[in-house]
Amino acid sequence: VCVGIFVLIFLLKLRPREIRVFITIFAVGMVAIAGMYVLTFFEPSLAIFYAYAVLATATGILLFIYYRYFAR
Repeated sequence: VCVGIFVLIFLLKLRPREIRVFITIFAVGMVAIAGMYVLTFFEPSLAIFYAYAVLATATGILLFIYYRYFAR
């Protein structure tokens, strides 16, 4: 819940183009995480790809925040 509130506040401060980029990163990441989560039920040896999907999504969001606030 706290993360959701933080994300909403964060989104309200962005410009429309940035919101689209962020939502794209977030949506692709969530789909990848959900897909890998389902795959790990059928094939537990693929759990490493689930970890990679989570890591890639987190990295994408952090890079986006970095470029938004720190890169000039």
